[in-house]
Amino acid sequence: MYKLLVIDLDNTTLKSDKSISKKNMQAIRECMENNIMVSIASGRPPADVGEYVKMMNLENSIHTGDNGSTVFKLNEWTRVTNVITDGRKSEGA
Repeated sequence: MYKLLVIDLDNTTLKSDKSISKKNMQAIRECMENNIMVSIASGRPPADVGEYVKMMNLENSIHTGDNGSTVFKLNEWTRVTNVITDGRKSEGA
């Protein structure tokens, strides 16, 4: 049984007008009803990802933004971690 579904936003979950289709929203709801955590992984900054987190009611999940360099939980607006590259923390860490 699956425990986690990780979704991208642009050109996948979102339609060309940047809205979420009813079909995708229903699939996300069904995952949550079946105790499957849904998480967004996006190249967008966390503030942009956060808008869609709210739309999809995913505030309690952990998400990634900034092309994976930031892992965060929206309901706490805390960064869980920052990627370390070449022994240095990423900018803003």
